[in-house]
Amino acid sequence: MGALMDRAPKMTKLGFLKSIRKLFPEMPRHVFRELVLPQVESYYLPVCHNKAWSLEVRSVTIDSFVDDVQRRMREREFGNKNPYDVQNDSERMEWQRKHCKPGANEPVVAIETPDGRLDLLEGWHRTMALLTIRTPQDPVDVRMWIGKPRCD
Repeated sequence: MGALMDRAPKMTKLGFLKSIRKLFPEMPRHVFRELVLPQVESYYLPVCHNKAWSLEVRSVTIDSFVDDVQRRMREREFGNKNPYDVQNDSERMEWQRKHCKPGANEPVVAIETPDGRLDLLEGWHRTMALLTIRTPQDPVDVRMWIGKPRCD
């Protein structure tokens, strides 16, 4: 928890930790400290903290995403395979393919990297469904929350 304290002012850190702790009310405190806090500290805080967030509709292709996202989408054959054992994967993909509309979808969440590509955090089914309306190389409008590095 020491690194977390170094990254945020005391009041912000306490409010943040209390908010996260509320998500796990039944979890023993020691399990929360050992299991949840390291994930927040090592991944979510550095990735999502100090970003300027904006809701945008972006025209994207498979190449708009970072290499790891592209690799995972291809391994999943854009929702036709489930090598990661995602729960209810085929049903979720089927629903998204029927209901997801370019530019009008429920927003996905992504971080823009310094090279301008996107690291997809949430909304994999929606994004894969939209990318396969045509081919993954053809641009499609995707509504998304994008976190960009702050310039302050």
